[in-house]
Amino acid sequence: MKNRRISGAITVFFFMVIMLAFSAFGADEVYTYKDYSYIVRDNDTVQIIKYDGNNKSVNVPSKIDGKPVTVIGSHAFSGCINLQNLTIPGSVRDLHECAVSYCPKLKSLVIKDGNLKNLDYMDIYSCRSLKTLSLPKNLQYFISLYECDEIEAVTVSSKNADYKSYNGVVYSKNLKTLVYYPPGKKDTYFIVPSSVTEIERLAFNKAKNLKGVYVPKTVKEIGETAFGYTSVVIYYEGSKTPDALEPAFYPWEVVYNASALDVPVVKVSKTASTVTLKWNKVNGATGYRVYIYNKDSKSYESLATVSKLNYKISGLNPNTSYKFAVRAYAKTVSGNVWADEYEKITVRTLLAAPSIYVTADKDSVELSWSKVQGATGYVVYYCSSKNGTYKKLATVKSTSYTSEKINEDDSYYFKVRAYTKVSGSNVYGDYSVAKGI
Repeated sequence: MKNRRISGAITVFFFMVIMLAFSAFGADEVYTYKDYSYIVRDNDTVQIIKYDGNNKSVNVPSKIDGKPVTVIGSHAFSGCINLQNLTIPGSVRDLHECAVSYCPKLKSLVIKDGNLKNLDYMDIYSCRSLKTLSLPKNLQYFISLYECDEIEAVTVSSKNADYKSYNGVVYSKNLKTLVYYPPGKKDTYFIVPSSVTEIERLAFNKAKNLKGVYVPKTVKEIGETAFGYTSVVIYYEGSKTPDALEPAFYPWEVVYNASALDVPVVKVSKTASTVTLKWNKVNGATGYRVYIYNKDSKSYESLATVSKLNYKISGLNPNTSYKFAVRAYAKTVSGNVWADEYEKITVRTLLAAPSIYVTADKDSVELSWSKVQGATGYVVYYCSSKNGTYKKLATVKSTSYTSEKINEDDSYYFKVRAYTKVSGSNVYGDYSVAKGI
């Protein structure tokens, strides 16, 4: 009998606890404001429990009925099929589990500076179109994102004391830890900055466009699944895999003694006074520096720093040899990274263009032109129209030529260019301006 009384007392106790809990939750009256359902918490603040609107862009109000909105409840923004842009105000200090989830068209999520300090695992869940994410200054623990594999850039407030973002990638504030590389980022190659000593677990997880990652020797620790669900080649600065990195590198293809950037392949076009350098895009490069060789100092000196894939040097001397170089660099959060080598190239400018003079009578045309320094001879060309296709008329050593092959009723245009012999072959200079009769 005694045992039955004890058992009955326990049953009554648990029944009372359940009833009290139910009463506590049931006491919160649900209100509506526009498309929001909300409750007023004990501290006289608002918790949004559901958004039922169909707007494409939503700015959550910081106050409702004069009370600050401090909590976004679990699944409050769940299944919003039309939502594309969502902004959460700085008044919010807590996002409950899956507060933003299953929004198939959501592209942009902005959490403004304010009270929010941490986001629990899976608060942002299954937003498969999400491209950009902006995080506030008070965030102390980085967000976990699940099935948000299209993110291209994460921006962290510059006032944040724990994290820093650069070019969409998230680092610790001291730049020693690489925290998060957006899986939808379009770059195919990434250079880990030299300040980084640790790459966090899952940092590059599902980075679908990434084909190569350069890892400097400064990195001492990599989370074992840092490159999970990728097909990257790891370009490692060192000559062998350190024991501490062996689990992270396995089973990836690793290239040792790697440079962060390749050397560009340079092609040249030239005139008597200009040289134009053109080169291929170097994977991962932000820009390029062009150099010219100084014969006096016997060193390459900077001419220009450009982001484009070509550079024109003007004001050069005709028929003169010059040396140029092009070197790639990449901007990183901890400073510029330079290719180990220059692409060096020697160019000789063309012979100068002669100045041509033309006189004619009924039976002949007399051509003369200025002497070109370094010329072996000259080639004369003609055409019936100024911008047509010119044909070779004669090759001469002197600076004049007379042609009797003309018809007085026709029009003629003439050009002359000099040439010189280099290793037994003719190297031609610039054409003169066309002169007609």
